Amino acid sequence: MVAANHDRSERRIGIIGPGRVGATLAEAFHLAGYAVAVAYGRRPEAVNAVADRVPGLLAAGTPQAVADLSDIVFIAVSDDAIDRVATA
Repeated sequence: MVAANHDRSERRIGIIGPGRVGATLAEAFHLAGYAVAVAYGRRPEAVNAVADRVPGLLAAGTPQAVADLSDIVFIAVSDDAIDRVATA
């Protein structure tokens, strides 16, 4: 259980899959005061589009890098891509 007084900005959130769902999550968490630190996507332009709306967001080279740099990771890819992401 998380303590109620824990500073949201101390939790680094990572997003794998910066499409519609991932971009919306990144922006919503940023607006709620969380540090959205890193994102990975097959198309760098999609990650860059999210980074334009979320200050401080970095592009990761692999899904593993997102996991390594984040406290919480959201996998926002299609169901048939989850296995590829999990084994990357």
